[in-house]
Amino acid sequence: MLWSLLLIVPGIIKSYSYRLAFYCLMDDPNLSPKEAIQKSMRLTVGHKLDFFVLDLSWIGWAFAATFTCGIGSLFLIPYTRLTDYIAYRAISEQSLDLSEEETFDKETYTL
Repeated sequence: MLWSLLLIVPGIIKSYSYRLAFYCLMDDPNLSPKEAIQKSMRLTVGHKLDFFVLDLSWIGWAFAATFTCGIGSLFLIPYTRLTDYIAYRAISEQSLDLSEEETFDKETYTL
């Protein structure tokens, strides 16, 4: 039974790596699907646990949506997608700021 978790847990972790691919394509439609997945994997490095905790925060709402025979999902799904998009924007801006700092440092120290 424990060995079966080796197939499930890495799959869940990998799904967090691919989570932002749709938003990468939305942000830059010229990306190929493979490039969007690669960009998503780069953006989620160090943030997979944050997304997991974010998903845990939705459990109560998911149960409430289930008890309403799915009607609550009409409100829950757009709300969770908007939260994912806001997280994508924050992570992409953070990575953009870091890359600009690295470029600035390189220009400062080169003669």
